[in-house]
Amino acid sequence: MALSFGLLTTFAVAILTGLPIMANGQQPPQQAGEDLPGGLALPGMVAGEIDQAQVALDANNPQRAIEILRPLVELAPESDEARGLLGIALMMNGDLDEGRALVDALPEHPNSFHTLGRTVSVLEETDIDREVLAPYRDRAMKLALLAAEQQVDDPTPYLYIATIAARENDIPEMRRATEVLLEKFPNEEQGHFLAALVAGSESDWATHDAQLAEAERLGMPQDIIDEARTEAARAQAARQNNQQLKWLIGGGILLLAIALFAYRKAKHRNRPPAPSENGTG
Repeated sequence: MALSFGLLTTFAVAILTGLPIMANGQQPPQQAGEDLPGGLALPGMVAGEIDQAQVALDANNPQRAIEILRPLVELAPESDEARGLLGIALMMNGDLDEGRALVDALPEHPNSFHTLGRTVSVLEETDIDREVLAPYRDRAMKLALLAAEQQVDDPTPYLYIATIAARENDIPEMRRATEVLLEKFPNEEQGHFLAALVAGSESDWATHDAQLAEAERLGMPQDIIDEARTEAARAQAARQNNQQLKWLIGGGILLLAIALFAYRKAKHRNRPPAPSENGTG
């Protein structure tokens, strides 16, 4: 089913607040394990509980996520991921002060851009001042750029950078991230899809159509391809009205970037389990 343009805000919350924390090529979450004597936690147990909390958040059930994460944070206080997710769950549940305090205390680690991005999306649904949002967005973008430098085999940071740029209608930043994606990951359909959006924003419809066809050939779902073509047709039909054209292109890019992240998230979750560092599954 193609995404409806009128559902832009709904999809922004539902998708961008559900960015996959583990979308960095690391081993997917393991099944829950057992507590160790003395209150210590096995890594498998932590990963399993985090996985359950993420499922609850994706289902827009922050209360359930809080029930899982509060005891987990007490049991494994060294888990930045658990503390960050608890902060997000609290904010989704209306406790902005405690939630922000947990997120603010996270160390400046590149992978934290996922948590900060989700924080921005949650806070955007409140009446909080834009000046409060800006530091979170800037920090998320900075850490995403650091992650892009370190995680050379993972396109996710670049996809995040491009999506945030689309939210801000920052086409130059979106173009830079897309060019890196095309250079480093030529067989990733997401890069070609983003290249089509950038070309469309510049009314380069020949490049738009070619890049969209390549994304389709590489496996981009048909509903997202169809939505992109619909938005392109709307923009071209309105090109004599510059203001309307700008609105259509900006809104269309954001909607399609959100659809892209929804696809990216589903693709990651369906990925076969990666081997652990010692060579076992």
